[in-house]
Amino acid sequence: MHVTMGPRLPTFARTVRSAIITLLCIFGSSFLSVEANPCAVVDEGDVNPVRDCLNRPTVPGKAFVIKKLFEVNKPGIIQIRKRNDKLYVSTGLTSTTSFAQVFECSESGDCKKWFDVDEALIEATGYGISFRNWMHGGLRGITFHDNFDENGIFYSAQMQIRPNDTSGLNYLSDVENPIDADSTVTEWVLDGRKISPSSHVELLRIGMPVYDHPVKQLQFHDGWLYICHGDGSVQSATAGGGQNINDALGKVLRIRPNPRGSSELYSTFGNPWHGEEGYLSELYAVGFRNPHHIAISSTGQVVVADAGRDNIEEINCVRPGGNYGWSFREGTFVHVLQTGTLFAGVDALPSDDEGRDLDYPCAQWGHEGPVGQQFNGHAGGGGFIVENDSPLGGIYPYFDFPERGTTFYSEYTEMLNAKTRISEFGGNTSGLTQATTYKAVLVDADLEIMSDEFRTFIGSQRIDMRMGQAEDGTLFMTSKTNGAVYKVLNSVPGYVEKKYFKFPFDCNGPVINSGTVEEFGTGGKIDPTEACKARCTEREDCVGFGITGYNCEFRSAAFCLGKRAGSRDFYVQVPEYTELDGDCYTEKFLESQEVSSLEECQGLCAGYTGCMGVSFGEGVCTMRSNSCEDPDVFASSTFFAKPGASIGEQTDVSTESPTVAPTTDAPTTVAPTTNAPTTQAPTTDSPSLTPTMTPTMTPTMTPSEFCDKKCRRRKRRNRNRD
Repeated sequence: MHVTMGPRLPTFARTVRSAIITLLCIFGSSFLSVEANPCAVVDEGDVNPVRDCLNRPTVPGKAFVIKKLFEVNKPGIIQIRKRNDKLYVSTGLTSTTSFAQVFECSESGDCKKWFDVDEALIEATGYGISFRNWMHGGLRGITFHDNFDENGIFYSAQMQIRPNDTSGLNYLSDVENPIDADSTVTEWVLDGRKISPSSHVELLRIGMPVYDHPVKQLQFHDGWLYICHGDGSVQSATAGGGQNINDALGKVLRIRPNPRGSSELYSTFGNPWHGEEGYLSELYAVGFRNPHHIAISSTGQVVVADAGRDNIEEINCVRPGGNYGWSFREGTFVHVLQTGTLFAGVDALPSDDEGRDLDYPCAQWGHEGPVGQQFNGHAGGGGFIVENDSPLGGIYPYFDFPERGTTFYSEYTEMLNAKTRISEFGGNTSGLTQATTYKAVLVDADLEIMSDEFRTFIGSQRIDMRMGQAEDGTLFMTSKTNGAVYKVLNSVPGYVEKKYFKFPFDCNGPVINSGTVEEFGTGGKIDPTEACKARCTEREDCVGFGITGYNCEFRSAAFCLGKRAGSRDFYVQVPEYTELDGDCYTEKFLESQEVSSLEECQGLCAGYTGCMGVSFGEGVCTMRSNSCEDPDVFASSTFFAKPGASIGEQTDVSTESPTVAPTTDAPTTVAPTTNAPTTQAPTTDSPSLTPTMTPTMTPTMTPSEFCDKKCRRRKRRNRNRD
């Protein structure tokens, strides 16, 4: 874990501080999903006790296999959306560039400018995009109408220059002393291949008190346009945003755009506060600080990633009419507004919290760093629910987006089952739960890079990570820094995730290369095995790997017979075997050996190029090298053929009883075929070893031994015929 140590306090001050920290964690831990008393001991200055008392991201998770598709020639990517076979890449502001353009790209990297939002706004209204603040200005994102393919309608959100004369503009809410830019949401129409500025319709406008936490991303679902808007505060040092029912700051808004030509721009009928006096009818949920990303499931469940202040990052499963607590709550803690800072800025929930009818996160994680740190570079961003049959199906990914790009995820069903409202289950805060946060490891499909941080692939201190999604659930990743677009391969429907069998010893075999999984310690450990599996899966020449710590050594063949001394494990790819009704009458590839399971038997065969299948029965595994063109079948063993093995007609000879005692002319070993060497040159970390067998010997012949005896007799008959 890389953290910056704070200044060392005098002994007395350290003692007092540790006592305060311990007391707060002890009293605060009762309402969190935590391990047994994680706050009994607190290190001085090098950890955040709030994070350690949370259901924190220490659970090693799956690998995300990413592949770089292309780079847009302009950096500052803020969003990716895929519709049909095209990626729509929106570009915004960086510290050195000012763009508000949308590019239409193929996955092969053929990109062309699709829409310049700034130029269209200037032509339509005379006022273009505000580029004054590179972090909170510019284009914020786009979304497509459900029927875009038919009606061509889509929407954009942006910070737009505020006119001197605001009369006649559709302000949803305004402030007393506004800045010179407003949050605006606009409807556009694509007509053929052209987006005319004359199609511009401004749906709503929101006045901003400062350049901070303005309009965020949009999402269209089932006729409704969802709009996330920040609380408009200076690093949350001022109160107000989030809880006021008559403004749009710190809210999730929802409107139903009416057909063009209607007397009203949109309808709010069906919203939780529609028609209630004092409330904006556009409100869908309240109490957000910086709802950076929004996702909506196929069933309409809204999930919002809300960036916290100094301590907690939230994932909220949003319900209509919900209050998510900001600015007097940060995660499942009281937000100490005037104090702020790491750990000091939060306090334990009160025992009477049930009466406030608040909604708490369905997943959350805490910051790390020295106690008292402020604005330490952590901020939560969200992805999209993966609803397909891929290996990542059923998860919701999220990430620490500004600097690190550490990627987490939770199981979506666990998020839905989290207890987030005390008023629903009664009792006190001890009943609140959150979904488990898993820490993913990122694996580049092309490069020898495996890391727990996206910035490793981007090569920049600040990356501003974003995620996108296709209609089939496929995920994409990008960064504002370099304009690179990555595809998450194992989120694609139908992606085949290979199975591996773990041998508790190393295996010989030709070494392809080695790779190291980088771990930076941001929020818990990762599982390097998952990264090595994903990397081996993407290599056509890899059949398995040995792993030591965070280092993987990939092999193109794996000779795993016999036990070796050594501390590292070996994982071999196991294909889908075809199960026959009985044993296969073919010559052995290598001698039989006792095994503990069918999986181990198949794993032994998997790494050998010459092995085409295994006979397994009575705890004995026999690997065979040739196909089953003329097999006999025994009821006491079963044959499993590798993909590509030739399987002919089977002759059922299960009535035969091989009870003949072994003869002296039945050797216990058979020379392997030429494509299966019996010895392998040792690697630098694996001792040379010729595979040895310890076949089971019984008073009667095993099916494998009987088969070998029949094979020899058949050969003698064939020679006599010649």
